[in-house]
Amino acid sequence: YTPKTKSRLCKRSLSAKCEIIFEKVTSMETTVRNTDQAITFLNESLLEANSYRRRWGLRLQGMKEDDQQGNTWDLVIKVLGKISPKIAEKLPEVVDSVHRIGKRTDSNSARGIIIQFSMRHFRDIVWRDARGSKFLEEAHLRLKEDLSPDKRVARTKAWPLVKKAREEGKRASFVGAFAYIEGKKFLSCFVISYRLLMFGGFFIHMIRNIRGQIMLLHVSHELTFGSYLLMQFSLSQTL
Repeated sequence: YTPKTKSRLCKRSLSAKCEIIFEKVTSMETTVRNTDQAITFLNESLLEANSYRRRWGLRLQGMKEDDQQGNTWDLVIKVLGKISPKIAEKLPEVVDSVHRIGKRTDSNSARGIIIQFSMRHFRDIVWRDARGSKFLEEAHLRLKEDLSPDKRVARTKAWPLVKKAREEGKRASFVGAFAYIEGKKFLSCFVISYRLLMFGGFFIHMIRNIRGQIMLLHVSHELTFGSYLLMQFSLSQTL
């Protein structure tokens, strides 16, 4: 072969190989995209399942740890019976499990207790009766919802807003990760950023309208650290 012929054949060979590589890369991109979507769906389903499971539970804070006091389960049943005397006889049947959170330490602080109910109906009765309970106040105990980590942080972030509203005489409360003030729903920017990081890295493109408010336009698959920080800052300005 002449040098020109060899060069022509070499170019054709390289071109054919490049096409094969391009097809493989395109196929891999599709596979990665589908896998990413599946992971996103599984992560979301896992968080929803975890959050749903916690609706059957409550957390008891402030009960001192003393080995001489007896079984923790019996003590919790007695406490719940004082909170909801109307269902005291049913409590041994509907309280499924009771356990302290974490390992015991030498400090004087008592570990919290997670209470799991087998029936949501009785859990809701106890939770309703616990609000404004004089027994809990006199015993220096607190009964709280068993929230997932992201919801706990979201409430902490939104608490100043709720506190200010209550000081102004407005109706303000929490339902899950949401704060409700005079019937309006508020969502902490932490929940949005937390879910973005958990669900594979989505970036919310934002634009300010004439009034300077943030508008969420659409979601794409690209998230850089800089845009993530910008998103958090922009969303925080709206709360």
